[in-house]
Amino acid sequence: MEIFYIDKVIDLNEFRDFLSSIFPDLIVFHYNFNDNPPSDFDSNNETHIFFNFTVMELIKDFSIEVTIFRTLGINEEERSLFIGRKVAKHFKTRVLVPVKDPVGHDPYMSALFDNETASIVDDSKWEYNDVSLSDKFPIQDIYNYSDFKFDASGHLR
Repeated sequence: MEIFYIDKVIDLNEFRDFLSSIFPDLIVFHYNFNDNPPSDFDSNNETHIFFNFTVMELIKDFSIEVTIFRTLGINEEERSLFIGRKVAKHFKTRVLVPVKDPVGHDPYMSALFDNETASIVDDSKWEYNDVSLSDKFPIQDIYNYSDFKFDASGHLR
């Protein structure tokens, strides 16, 4: 399961098409758990994945959680970073991806993709809306993002 946060509303169909373009061997669905699953979705078919958006109304910045389900159970952080970086570029939005701390500042770290910039930020004050944006996400380091490569089915190469 891949999880990241965005600060801009993205059309569901556009996002589905975007994920399909990254992983063309997978069939992508939107499913929000409030309704019945999409009629063509087959939970026994490993090529069927789905995503949902959850709006966290009490949080101002990066208030839309994007979750992608039924991907491979390995390399999830790498896949989240890979997709998050592409989302930031394609949809021209900032993306926050929780990561294992690569610079030794435990425990609240995320990769922040903003245009062509990738940073490691401290997100420990993220849910507090009474601090400024710069206070919420102090940059810890420039993120030397590995240029991960995934195949059409989402396998790390």
